[in-house]
Amino acid sequence: MDGTDPVWSAVPLVSCSQEATSDAAVMERKRDTCAVEENLKLLGLSSLDIGSCDVSAQCKSQLSGLIVPYEDIFSRHHLDCGEAKAFVHRIHLTDHRPFRLPFRRVPPSQYQKLRQVLSEMEQKDIIRKSTSEYTSPLLLCLEEEWRPPHLHRLSLAEQEDPEGCTPSPSPA
Repeated sequence: MDGTDPVWSAVPLVSCSQEATSDAAVMERKRDTCAVEENLKLLGLSSLDIGSCDVSAQCKSQLSGLIVPYEDIFSRHHLDCGEAKAFVHRIHLTDHRPFRLPFRRVPPSQYQKLRQVLSEMEQKDIIRKSTSEYTSPLLLCLEEEWRPPHLHRLSLAEQEDPEGCTPSPSPA
């Protein structure tokens, strides 16, 4: 080297986010992307859009290879929230006397939608009918309101956690 050419000018800078753009490379990239997308479609994960990622076909293939063994952790629809069967959630109360809070009225305009959502959730085993002596009314929150109101009665009856944490699931 004569000192005028920087060392980095001789190093090819092709990474996972870049690749050669010859016609053959573009066609191969499209074919590989279609194969990866078809693989995801067969798994029921067609909503994962790998085709729009600006990475090489090799990176997409590697990503697909990571997704396939763990495909069961991805949601298939808006009510697919999974199920933790190895844990039972318990809320430890200071007073074991049952309490019932009064029913909260549902606005008539939301009644039909509420029944539809509840029946869908019951069919998907997200919720179930309860016969518990401890009851709290259904609390409707609009989607824009990400934080639900504070549940005072339950919070007052809840036992302090010695570690200062919120109640966590305990092994079944």
